[in-house]
Amino acid sequence: MKIAEVAKKYSRMGYCHLSFRQSVEIIGVHIDDFDAVIKELAVVGQKVASCGPRVRVPTACGLAEYNPNGIMDTQSKALKLMKSFWCPVSS
Repeated sequence: MKIAEVAKKYSRMGYCHLSFRQSVEIIGVHIDDFDAVIKELAVVGQKVASCGPRVRVPTACGLAEYNPNGIMDTQSKALKLMKSFWCPVSS
């Protein structure tokens, strides 16, 4: 896989991982190598993006509603967002 090859070559850690939002992240790429990373990934049609006009999936702590130190129930907030903006979700 080209992404893993690029990660081994340019990441300070030497690997990539899947984020909470199910995107591939190459951590610790030096700014001087950024253009080379974009160019190498483009060979296989993989675009590089971290921001911009795209839908982001809400994430929430799985134990927030039970945590006595939590300041809010993040699960109910994430479900409310999902119901409002994406699709009906059973609670």
